[in-house]
Amino acid sequence: MKKTMLGVIMGIIVLSAAIIGARAVHHSGRGRALAPQLQFPAHARVGMWDWRAPDGTSRTTKEHDAQSLKQQGITEVYIDITGYNDADELPKAADRKAKTAAFTTALRDEVRTLHAQGIQTHALAGGTMWGNADYWYIPQKIQQYVHDYNASVTADERLAGIQFDIEFYSDPNFSDDKTSATTDYLTLTQKLIDQHATLFAAGASPVALGFTTAPSLDGSNPAIPAATIPGVPTGPVVTALLYQLRNTPHAYLALMAYRNHTDGPDGTIAKSQATLQAAKAAGSVSVIIGEETNKVTPAKLTFYGRTKNDVKQSTLNIWQALGTNPAFGGFGIHDFKGFFQLSDG
Repeated sequence: MKKTMLGVIMGIIVLSAAIIGARAVHHSGRGRALAPQLQFPAHARVGMWDWRAPDGTSRTTKEHDAQSLKQQGITEVYIDITGYNDADELPKAADRKAKTAAFTTALRDEVRTLHAQGIQTHALAGGTMWGNADYWYIPQKIQQYVHDYNASVTADERLAGIQFDIEFYSDPNFSDDKTSATTDYLTLTQKLIDQHATLFAAGASPVALGFTTAPSLDGSNPAIPAATIPGVPTGPVVTALLYQLRNTPHAYLALMAYRNHTDGPDGTIAKSQATLQAAKAAGSVSVIIGEETNKVTPAKLTFYGRTKNDVKQSTLNIWQALGTNPAFGGFGIHDFKGFFQLSDG
């Protein structure tokens, strides 16, 4: 009888522990139920900026990161290759050769690893000073590198696009002569578009061309002058850029409409409308809506300190509001480090 009663008591204790354990799994430390994990909109293009240099992470890290991106529903990654120019400008020829070779090997590893997870890859490069004529050679050199790289690697190592992040309005010298700086930027974009057409016209696989833009370029910010360059309609910078891209297949704009809320006159949806309508009118360029996750100011720009679910809910809201616009091209999450530092719930 004592043994039987002892067994019953022990069974109750074990059952109680299991219930407590289950509750612990499904609740946070504050006793609050964890939200189920949301997903990005089904079938949506979801890109992610990754500003880590390919030669700055190990192969093991690349494989782990690719699996994590796949699990989160990321469909393409923008890989920073700006470091190629740093390697190419080393003073000693031997150092240049060794460093660029190592950079290319690391890039091949990263692209191949991401492709193994079904994730597309675009090259990414940027500098605020590149709008200045003295630096135009850098993005042109980088685009040439993408062409040469694609021509020298296997199909599973090729880049599907190249994106330039040239925030000319953030250059310290922009305020000296805003009109000239704006004209110089659009002169550069035309050069890159022309070069792209020459380099990739005969390629076996299309290579998309993208430019990062901001809502302030849609004509709403008086600090950004209207575009006034020959052969391009006078108007907002984004309208001029769309006009330049009108004959470029697979062209896109990555719009940094960064807000941690979607509704209202200052929300992501409202901040995206003018660029989307301009792209719709242009008829040939898609727009990717960006979301920020890093620690930046003001706080309204970013999901820093919030959760991955908050970012995904934002994309779901945007998809519902803007997804029927034919110019809507999907989402871009800025960036790898910021997003994976967010909590899951």
